Amino acid sequence: MTRRRIIVGLAAAAGLAVAGWLFWKSHHSPADPPADRPVRVAVEGRLMTFDPHAHDESATWAILCNIYEGLVRFDRLLRLQPGLAESWSNPDPLHWIFRIRRGVRFHDGRSLQAADVAYSLRRAVFHEDSLVSGYFASVKSVATAGSESVVVETAEPDPILLNKLAFAFIVPQAESMEQPSLATRPVGTGPYRLDGWTADNRFVLRRFTDYWGPAPAVGEIEIVGIPDEKKRAEALSARDVDLARTLNWSDVAVLAGRSDTAVLAENSLTVMMLSLYTGEFMPDARWPKRNPLFLREVRQAVQLALDRPAIAVRFQDGRAQPAYQYAPPEVFGYDERMAVPSRDVAAARRLLQTAGYPDGFAMELYVYSSIQSLGEGIRDNLAEVGIRVRFRYLTWEDLYQRMFSSNPPQAVIFGWSCTSGDLSDFFESCLYTRDVQGREKLGAFNTSRFSHARLDRWISESRTLMDPAVRLEMLTAIQRLALEECPVIPLTINPDIYGYDAALRWEPRRDSRLDFSRFSWRPLAANP
Repeated sequence: MTRRRIIVGLAAAAGLAVAGWLFWKSHHSPADPPADRPVRVAVEGRLMTFDPHAHDESATWAILCNIYEGLVRFDRLLRLQPGLAESWSNPDPLHWIFRIRRGVRFHDGRSLQAADVAYSLRRAVFHEDSLVSGYFASVKSVATAGSESVVVETAEPDPILLNKLAFAFIVPQAESMEQPSLATRPVGTGPYRLDGWTADNRFVLRRFTDYWGPAPAVGEIEIVGIPDEKKRAEALSARDVDLARTLNWSDVAVLAGRSDTAVLAENSLTVMMLSLYTGEFMPDARWPKRNPLFLREVRQAVQLALDRPAIAVRFQDGRAQPAYQYAPPEVFGYDERMAVPSRDVAAARRLLQTAGYPDGFAMELYVYSSIQSLGEGIRDNLAEVGIRVRFRYLTWEDLYQRMFSSNPPQAVIFGWSCTSGDLSDFFESCLYTRDVQGREKLGAFNTSRFSHARLDRWISESRTLMDPAVRLEMLTAIQRLALEECPVIPLTINPDIYGYDAALRWEPRRDSRLDFSRFSWRPLAANP
């Protein structure tokens, strides 16, 4: 199953349901008593897929975490908790034994068995189309131990395997690893199940009555994908949705003064970054054409030319923070000793002169609508050193596909969150030499196509270091080398901006996921 097949299948399922629009409109009335109301949620666009192992994308994680569960999970502050595993042990450095929770059912009525867990982990780790396999590069084998336990064997000690198992959602066992039906008909154990499509980009999640945990207060969640952040804010203002995420502050600031609406800017783990294609020749040229970004001096010039504090002020009306590292301070691997670099336009020009580009060059920068202000800041900064930026606009869904195609963008802005709480997430996925054909699939999100033997060796070594202090030093060295090579340049730490009905009770999470099981409506007497 390819990523293209997954996404086309999901789009087709949505398209077939356009006739359900009247159902959507009639299914909810603002006059419904609050306790019985669905919650209507606007997200950034169509989900990439319902298959939990065929994506690694923020908006998709935000929804699928309500349908599927892993052996472990994080609370809203990223503290590790038991999930479908009641308990676990680590009898030696290479073996983990998980005792499976009893009394758990899938949405199709089947009871959860150890065989389902073993199958799901093998699918996430070893299937050729898994996009989460890079999290589990250390896993050597997975086996059942009786009917209630699963044993995971690693090829070497893995200090953060438990954290990363939160990304291996459990699905029912099948005859093959393929299960193409999961892309459009998910079957999990989570507190909500897919109830059906209503219209294009819209679907309904319904409370799973046989859920093993506490029953969610809200019986129905209605999801609508609205790619344009301004239109998401407009939908909230018109009361077409009850919660909208990933908004621009300028679009929702006017709503903050309304008694029926709340606006929240929450610190997140997301760092917005500029990825520079490092291949020797341009990826989409009709004939061989040298790529200036192939040269380290040119990439360093780009980094020196950027005024990140000024860019942060332009983005989200100043609520973003400048970023000089690949993760915010609360992520393990952050370098507290690193000095903040200064912008140096003169040094950038000297580097371009040395590299053979005294008059600069033209560069294509791919952007989508919600990050246009970031792109404008980059364009204006680079113009001062002679780099002429031309925008290429794509929807997020199309850009996501382009980033991992054989024809990647010359330059692209994207966000990355180390939601395991560890900086190795970024190094293994975005900096390691791309190995999509190999079992480990490290570098699966290496959009720059950067390759550096020493960096790869250090990343591999860091994955086996059990002493936190030694491992921190190695992660620090990896980051310093990467920032010197500049295939990816940190720009800003991105806030999560939400707008929502003031009668809705919920709590944002540091990993930006939406935990619908903790949503509820305030009683009428408590409404503002």
